[in-house]
Order: sequence, then C-alpha cells, then structure tokens
Amino acid sequence: MKEQVPEVKTKRVPIDKQLAYLEFKSGKGAKIEESIILSRQDMKDKREDVRTLTQNINTTKHDIDRLQIKLDKKEEERKL
Repeated sequence: MKEQVPEVKTKRVPIDKQLAYLEFKSGKGAKIEESIILSRQDMKDKREDVRTLTQNINTTKHDIDRLQIKLDKKEEERKL
C-alpha cells in the first residue's frame, strides 16, 4: 500500500499593496471605489454646509447681542 502524501500548497507571490489595491479597484472593487468617492464628496458638501450654517448662526448671534445691548441702554435711560 502506498501512503498518501499531503500536497504542499504553494503560497501566492506577495505583491505591492498599492498594486493590489489598483487591481482590486479595476475589478470587483469598482463599485466600492465609486461609493467611496461619492461618500467623500458628500462629506465635503456637508462640511461646507456646516461652515455656512455656522457663519449664519454667528452673524445672527452677533446681531442679537448688539440689539440686546441697545435694549439694555434704552432700559437704563428710562430708569433715569
């Protein structure tokens, strides 16, 4: 009887990570890459929206503070 010798599997030759990523993006990962690009753009747009809203809030707060000071002065004048 012959003994069965287990097959020795050879490992795949390691490749550069960047090259592997580019290969993945051009194949199965194309949809994932597109999704990532769209998500990044969406995030940039939302950050810009936040900046704009923050500026508007700060401007409005400044206006409120300025008007509050005017009201306080008027109130002080009336007391005198």
